[in-house]
Amino acid sequence: QYTKLFSHLTSSESRFLLNEVFLDYLVFKARIRRYENKYDEGLQYYFNGLIKAQEFNSTLMIYRFYYEIAMFYQMKGELNKSIEYSLRRLEFANKTQNHYWKIDAPNFLGILYGWQENKEEAMKYFKLGISNLENLDDIITNKYNIMLLNNLGQTQIDFGFHSEGLENLELSKNKLKYYFNSNKIDEINYFRFLSDILMGLFNYWSSVNDDPQCQ
Repeated sequence: QYTKLFSHLTSSESRFLLNEVFLDYLVFKARIRRYENKYDEGLQYYFNGLIKAQEFNSTLMIYRFYYEIAMFYQMKGELNKSIEYSLRRLEFANKTQNHYWKIDAPNFLGILYGWQENKEEAMKYFKLGISNLENLDDIITNKYNIMLLNNLGQTQIDFGFHSEGLENLELSKNKLKYYFNSNKIDEINYFRFLSDILMGLFNYWSSVNDDPQCQ
């Protein structure tokens, strides 16, 4: 239906718009199937969308479909498949000039590996995301900076690296305070991140008190 609606457009700009609308339509259809718990049908829309995005050479939508597929598998409880497509997303991001993707993709991989109880791989990808933050300073990367340090710190605490974990949580908290006072992060995100960090610090003190070696 979308193809028929825009079939009269001939300019490259209009054709680009048509392609993007069509890909968004596939995302919409996939999400409807997800809400209906028809996961296999939803995944097929995403796979078709990924193929079309590659045909259209739509960099944004290729990256998006890798994420959507990974999220779909994660919701199905198939973490190995979710990680597989997240790794593909990271590989794709590394071929682009988009700095945000090179931060976002490792962070999501770190979260997935954390859910899989693979703490070493989780820390590896959180550290990769942090390393990709170098020489970047804007609202988006500042959020990722706090998020990655907090995620890394909590993972280190879960893995028994208490001092390193505490150091990263404190660093995350200090950066959050600096960004907020410098108007580099809004109030809503400030309290959201602060809540996450305080929960991490609570987990730290709980771990220390439960570990005889740390007393």
